[in-house]
Order: sequence, then C-alpha cells, then structure tokens
Amino acid sequence: MKTTNNLQISDLLPHRKPMLLLDRLLSITATSAVAEVDIHEDTAFAEEDRGVPAWIGLEYMGQTAAMIGGYQATIAAQQQAAAAPRLGYLIGTRRFRTHTDAFKLGTVLRISCDQVAVMGESLAQYRCRITDCSGAEPLAETVLTVVRKTVNDSSKL
Repeated sequence: MKTTNNLQISDLLPHRKPMLLLDRLLSITATSAVAEVDIHEDTAFAEEDRGVPAWIGLEYMGQTAAMIGGYQATIAAQQQAAAAPRLGYLIGTRRFRTHTDAFKLGTVLRISCDQVAVMGESLAQYRCRITDCSGAEPLAETVLTVVRKTVNDSSKL
C-alpha cells in the first residue's frame, strides 16, 4: 500500500465535523484507500451500551470511496491537467452484508475500498469492506455505485 504522502482526510473530502465520520487515512492510491474509525461513546451515531448501528458503515465506506476521487483530482492538479473538483452521489449498493448489528464501543474499524470499475466519465464502482483493526473476518461489505459530477457542470443528474 502507498503511504498518504502527508495528505489528510480534509485534503480529499469536502466533509467536516460532525459529518466527517472517518478518523484516520492510512493509505491512498489512485484506485484504493484505507481509513480507520474509532468507535467510542462520542462517535457520531453511537448509541449508549450498543455502539454504532452497522448500517452507518455505508457512510464510512462512501467517505472512503470519495477519498479515492479526491486523490485522483489531486494527482491531476499536480500534473496540471484540467481537474475540476468532483462531487459523488451514491446511487446504489449491491450485496450490502453486515455480520454484526452494531460496531461495538472500543472497536477500531478499518475501512478498505477499491475502485473496481469506471464507466465513462461519470460512473464508478467500489468494492468496500469493514473489519476490526486486526483485519479478521469482515464486519460489513458491499459494492457501491457512484455518479461523479464535476462541480462546475451545470447539467442536472
């Protein structure tokens, strides 16, 4: 895996607290990203004595996938290519499976995301997985489909 080259999550995503749900960027390439989330009582969406509902994992995976697009735009800008900022809209998920009802308090989640397909300029798919930091069996997994649109594109989706 490639290191982050001193990039921060805030360099790659437009999200800010309280809706920036990821805590750390571990690695990033043009087609993959790995991030972590610490689950504790102050974590967004945490429920007392339960943790974070597993369906919030979709947003963890979506934000990790979005960092790949942010990194691709950063690379293009460094190469002085025309790289307008992109927004991504989650339009679907396939085979979303969770192997837990909630991410337990005290857990460190590792979210891995790989770009598996790009169709034209606007459609991309990402295979995503959430494990605890040991990397054991997955806690959640899915394939996300995203429509990507440049910020200055005036057309409607």
